[in-house]
Amino acid sequence: MNKKLKLSLLAVFGLITFIVLVVIFMAIFRLCPPIDSGPQPPWCTNPEIFERDFSTAGLGGALRVKMMELFPYSQIEDSYYQPSNDNLDYFEKPEKINDYKIKFGIAPNDFFWPVCVDFNLCIDPRKKVDSTVNRISSLNTDFIVFTDYVRIDDEKNIFLGKGSLKQNQIDHKIKVAQENELETFVLLNLFLDDSAARHMEMDDFGEDARFGGSLIAKSVDYWDPDEDNMNLLFDNWEETLLENLKRWEKADNIIVNPEDTHFHFLSHPELQNKRNKELIELAKNNYDGNVCVHFKDTMFLKDNPGIDYYKDADCVIIGGHFPYKYNDVENNVDSFEEYFINHFNHEIFKEENNVYQMMSTMSYDDYIEERWIEVWDLSQLNRTHEPDFNLQANAYEGFFRAIQKEQPGIKGIFHYGFWWDDVNFEDEPLNVGLKDSIRNKDAEHIYYRWSQVLK
Repeated sequence: MNKKLKLSLLAVFGLITFIVLVVIFMAIFRLCPPIDSGPQPPWCTNPEIFERDFSTAGLGGALRVKMMELFPYSQIEDSYYQPSNDNLDYFEKPEKINDYKIKFGIAPNDFFWPVCVDFNLCIDPRKKVDSTVNRISSLNTDFIVFTDYVRIDDEKNIFLGKGSLKQNQIDHKIKVAQENELETFVLLNLFLDDSAARHMEMDDFGEDARFGGSLIAKSVDYWDPDEDNMNLLFDNWEETLLENLKRWEKADNIIVNPEDTHFHFLSHPELQNKRNKELIELAKNNYDGNVCVHFKDTMFLKDNPGIDYYKDADCVIIGGHFPYKYNDVENNVDSFEEYFINHFNHEIFKEENNVYQMMSTMSYDDYIEERWIEVWDLSQLNRTHEPDFNLQANAYEGFFRAIQKEQPGIKGIFHYGFWWDDVNFEDEPLNVGLKDSIRNKDAEHIYYRWSQVLK
């Protein structure tokens, strides 16, 4: 073999070895290529992944996350809402006009693992459980809603994964909530795919790649599974639910159908009704607390009048990301109030089913015309937004005015997405100000004001 051929073979071998080492390195540190580069490697469907580019910043962030997971952490700082800081002057403070009462709750933001955008810029919500629960309690709140994650793979297996809370984390959350005299709910979120793919517009990927070609389409045949696959999904979910009923046995309430998809497959409403009744019965036989179900919105009930499984549950949660865009809502409190008056006209709010209404509105400039987004993904979505705390406050004020005027048959309301830290929005570089949290924003004052009036 001549020298030139040997060098060529060595070059090819070296290149192959380099590529293999890069792939192994990316897998170990869970680094992902850009979302628009094509199919993603399997480790990029994990909930821990927020970095979408193989860059120096992405590498530094991944290394820092690994370091943070290895070392112990402790609870730090306290945080309490200060009513004296309420200088909101574009709404008059509400007044109590009757004896109508509801409970007030808050759901902290639903991630609880370290997130680092580079080696120096990190947030770690594990350290802020105590201070966040303290602040929630100080807002005149009655209950708290915790989120836990369950994973699904492309074989429809459903299981506890790395994104699920550890038992000591669950026990600590319950303990701190009880110390603050807060009733506890737990919401189980079936995690399907990385957030960037899940929230891309369909047109960005083409009609044959619904939801970004994500695990949603592959795993659950979104909106159109056959009966065998639908039964398989429920069978697998029931097995994991039993595990979570044990893990969360000290919580007062558990929401048993999975958030995000809810298995709302409109092809087989009768089968869904039957399996959800079985799900509720299973939970009641294995759980001492209240068993609740969750609907993404009221449209599902409007479109399927035969659905009645929720009547077997102890309480019903109605989701709180509202389609303002499709209802001609404008960014003023009167328009939001009119929207919510119409919302509360649904029959479910008149049936006395122990209904809880979730409320979540993002605080960025054109949220009405857009929709919910994951702020970590803005650079990959090629979008930029500016915070608009006034828009969020208008929505919350209109929401509470509608409740006071209509007095719907609800047991309580809760804000979803409360941030884990008292962020200084002028300095923060993570787009936290755009999120649905009301913490340290105008809407937090709105929430507290109305908790004095509707309780």
